[in-house]
Amino acid sequence: MNREVGAKFRAIGQSNLPGYEKGQRKRALAIEHRNAIRKVLSESQLATWEKRYEHKYRNEDLRDSIKDSYETRLDKLESKYEREKERIEDSSASKETKKTQLKKLKNNYKAEKERLKDERDRKIESGYFSK
Repeated sequence: MNREVGAKFRAIGQSNLPGYEKGQRKRALAIEHRNAIRKVLSESQLATWEKRYEHKYRNEDLRDSIKDSYETRLDKLESKYEREKERIEDSSASKETKKTQLKKLKNNYKAEKERLKDERDRKIESGYFSK
């Protein structure tokens, strides 16, 4: 079982995927691998295995996955904000109209950014993910 998973991890590592996608796929593969191990082990073996290995990885993997997901969403939000800001600045509208539009865009951006950060923090700090 470990040999098969090792080959899959190497294949993901050597693929041409961006680093973020490699990380996502490796985490998903690690979760599948741990679930497969759980299916094979008896109750006493499972207790021993979890005592030795599981506590190290479960919460960290989930936290990392949540953080990565929200960091990507925040990056996309920032790029969208920058594109819209440039579009407004390059438009032929009056100076006052541009100023109003930029202020509205900035307020919306800040509100959405705060909402995403709060949502991320709530999920990470929820009881299920705490150490």
